[in-house]
Amino acid sequence: GADLMVRAARRSILDELEAMLDVVDPQPAGKLGSMKRRKFDLPDGVIQQEIAAGVAEVVQMLDQDEKNGVNTFEVCL
Repeated sequence: GADLMVRAARRSILDELEAMLDVVDPQPAGKLGSMKRRKFDLPDGVIQQEIAAGVAEVVQMLDQDEKNGVNTFEVCL
């Protein structure tokens, strides 16, 4: 019935997405064996490091303004 159609459609969509991923980011044959890849390979921690650096920069700017007696940070409620 409907469950079988949904499972077949889901499997088809996953196969198509994995085929697209292989075009964009091919992997060497035999690397994954029979296991299918279902995630993108992202560099470890790069995004977190960029976020931390941005937050540190904002904190430093606010501290500097506070030392100079400048009130540039306003909160609107």
